[in-house]
Amino acid sequence: MTLKASLGYEDGAFAYGDSKLDWSIGASFAYKNFTLPAAYVDTNKSKGETGYFGNSPADIKHAGDAAVVFTLGASF
Repeated sequence: MTLKASLGYEDGAFAYGDSKLDWSIGASFAYKNFTLPAAYVDTNKSKGETGYFGNSPADIKHAGDAAVVFTLGASF
């Protein structure tokens, strides 16, 4: 098992001049040639504070929400 954490800062270059912090904490499990990482990802911005990325408010419905992200990898 591998544990990892990250902390990032964006000065507004991709968020229309609005800076933000983001972070994640997670673990990765390996079995034979497979890996299964999982991470909790969040930001200091709440829903609706994340800028405008599409043509309608529905396009950013989940922007700013925290999430758990699972991935499956394989090497050959």
